[in-house]
Amino acid sequence: MNAKTLIAIIENISNPEKSGTITEVVQEELQNIELSLVDNAIIDAYLLQRDGEITDAIEKWRSIANIAEGMDNELAAHAWFSIGGLLSDDNQKDALLAYDKAISLKPDNAIFYNNRGATKSLLGRYESAISDYNEAIGLKLDYADAYYNRGWARSELHQYESAINDYDEVISLDPDYADAYYNRGRAKSSLKHHEDAIADYDKTLRLKPDYIEAYNSRGKAKDELSQYEAAIVDFDKSIRLRPNDARAYLMRGCAKVELEQYEAAIVDFDKGIQLKPDYVQAYFLRSYAKHRLGQYEAAIADFDKSIKLDPDDARVYFLRGYAKHRLGQYEAAIADFDKSIELKPDDARVYFVRGYAKHRLERYESAIADFDKSVELKPDDARVYFVRGRARIMLEQYESAIADFDKSIELKPDDVQVYFDRGYAKYGLKQYKAAIADYDETIQLDSDNAQAYNNRAHLKNKLGQYESALADCNKSIQLNPNDAWPYTNRGFAKIKLGQTESALIDCEEAVQLNPSLTEAYNTRGKAKVLLGRTQEAKVAFQKALELVEQSDDLDLKTEIEQSLQELDNIK
Repeated sequence: MNAKTLIAIIENISNPEKSGTITEVVQEELQNIELSLVDNAIIDAYLLQRDGEITDAIEKWRSIANIAEGMDNELAAHAWFSIGGLLSDDNQKDALLAYDKAISLKPDNAIFYNNRGATKSLLGRYESAISDYNEAIGLKLDYADAYYNRGWARSELHQYESAINDYDEVISLDPDYADAYYNRGRAKSSLKHHEDAIADYDKTLRLKPDYIEAYNSRGKAKDELSQYEAAIVDFDKSIRLRPNDARAYLMRGCAKVELEQYEAAIVDFDKGIQLKPDYVQAYFLRSYAKHRLGQYEAAIADFDKSIKLDPDDARVYFLRGYAKHRLGQYEAAIADFDKSIELKPDDARVYFVRGYAKHRLERYESAIADFDKSVELKPDDARVYFVRGRARIMLEQYESAIADFDKSIELKPDDVQVYFDRGYAKYGLKQYKAAIADYDETIQLDSDNAQAYNNRAHLKNKLGQYESALADCNKSIQLNPNDAWPYTNRGFAKIKLGQTESALIDCEEAVQLNPSLTEAYNTRGKAKVLLGRTQEAKVAFQKALELVEQSDDLDLKTEIEQSLQELDNIK
């Protein structure tokens, strides 16, 4: 057998597309009665390899290499190359030693460098792999596989532009190279060039209609472009081709979540978990879907499972804490937020929701500290300034609260509630006209805001604008007839306008609606004094005093005590 025939056998030995040809060559040579010992060894090595006797095949190639080295280095090099190929799947380190030996014996063979580079890539040694691919391409400028492999290594190093250039070269050399289109699409997706990536996946699927990962990747790219329905179609196709792929169910479920098809998404996550019971991401996403459906207890159970599988995911503690917060389990929620912050201390959201939980527990100082941290990490979030302002109102830090509301409005000028709360803070500073301006803005943005009309009426009463206050009270009652406050404020305005009997009717209605409203009893007492019903007035003021004792409103308490003193002075 001549050397070229032997080399052809060795070079193609692991190429399944050429195995038939190789078998024919081997069969021809078996009929040759003049085979040398080396010839027979080569044929034996091939047959062992073909029959899956890999260990014996390696040993046979090793003996060939040892015999040939020094006499026929080309044959020895190809023997070491074959050993490298047989070892590359399961023992990459020894495979590299074999490729090193092959290259040392024949340093001008592009395939040797390419395969050594592929083995280095399997070991994650991408920079060194790229050096081998460079050598291979230098020896063989039209070597499509070397360009392809270099593109893959560059992608693993996040060198996506360079990877795309390599895939371009592959495609120019071989326009039907489906994997090149696919991986070029992946590189483009990594650069967020999703439309271009989809075009590559389309081409991949035209060349290989059953390319499952191309459907998955195209679906993901469409998902990134918010083309959720089209993404689901791709995931459907992937699942039809490979119905036991848990990841495809997960991706389809994610697309359904984006479409707010939470029940259908949960079905997909269920299937993913059935196929892969330790699929932590599936538990996480299923819990999120349940959370969106308000199924907080069920969501927490999934978060528990997710944490058991992966105790270091800050997101899961955050979302479990949020579910507990929704259930009013504020202390437990704070414990989860603490853990989330421990794992990821730079997430502004977690400080925000932990602060909100503390706010609900009336731990306002601590809440403000969390809001401060949230602002530091994300200074353009209008919500944080708003809730910090609310916490400061509870501490009667009205100036600071107003500054927070100002910032919130600067960032989000159409938030009704911020104007409303800023009006309340200004009321706390007795800036009645400025507060009215904020309630004007509130009503401009939300003309059905009954409470805004009531609060504006209260301020107008303070400024002696009784007719206008009366109109606001009427509107507030029209919008919400079950709130005691506008009846109380209307009663006060009517007293000032001399409509005492009608004022008393309003006060009686307010007391019926809210028997614990101090101001309703106080105003009723005033009306009864004007009607000459002194004893009844005293009863009303005494009830008001009893209620105000339970609050810290010293000004109102003083006013009620003065009213009682005045009644006691009446002879």
